[in-house]
Amino acid sequence: NVSLIATAGSITDGDNDNSVDVIANGVRLVAGTNIGTAANHIETTVATLSARATSGGLFLTETNSLTIDSVAVSVTRIAADHSTTTVIDAAQSDLRTTSGNGSIIIVTGGDLTVNSVVIAYGTGDIALLTTGNTTLNASVSSTAGNITVVATGTLHQAANTTTGGAGTIDFAANLITATTTANITSANGDIRLAAATDIVLGGVIT
Repeated sequence: NVSLIATAGSITDGDNDNSVDVIANGVRLVAGTNIGTAANHIETTVATLSARATSGGLFLTETNSLTIDSVAVSVTRIAADHSTTTVIDAAQSDLRTTSGNGSIIIVTGGDLTVNSVVIAYGTGDIALLTTGNTTLNASVSSTAGNITVVATGTLHQAANTTTGGAGTIDFAANLITATTTANITSANGDIRLAAATDIVLGGVIT
């Protein structure tokens, strides 16, 4: 696994040629401002992702399939006297912006499985854009931003998708399905579900 921590700063891509920046089994990202930018995403080839940013948002493109889940990292640090200590970045398991109005934009070239929560702060937007199937096993929410989930295959919702204020929710896929306890809720915004074939509803509330 790989852990990248920019405590009071940002994690950005040094080029703009769409070359892959991180190749690993899992990646754990923490930034004091932003991870990637809207114009230049961090590009990865990983299996599992966890990331936290603030007002600058989180922008990432994965080449293949991706799971949002727990990632931990442990390395051996070597001192001048050749003694060693273990440095551990504890398991982190969600996608989250924690202040400002940071948005979360995730693009995948394969299936997306959300096993840990995705949360945008303030009016931060969320977009999960998948070439393949998307499975929402954990909640997706924004305080008051817009939420878009698009899959070229099946979009299956097994947990709540929620936004407040005037935030809207947009689902689009070949097939949309949900468990009976999975709700799509906006406080005052519109909700749109569009499927090329069928829609199987849990609950839709606004």
